[in-house]
Amino acid sequence: MARKSVRVRKVRYKGHTVRVKVYRRNGRIVRLKVIKSPVKVKRKVLIRRIRRR
Repeated sequence: MARKSVRVRKVRYKGHTVRVKVYRRNGRIVRLKVIKSPVKVKRKVLIRRIRRR
């Protein structure tokens, strides 16, 4: 069975801390959901930020 995990990470973006729900399946990012964000963030940026840490 494919393991799925959901965790909330805080990502810094343009001086704001954006909380992002990251859904992973087998180590790959499947879906991102931005919660409580004062700014609109592009998906690619988020993926880069999350991969970096």
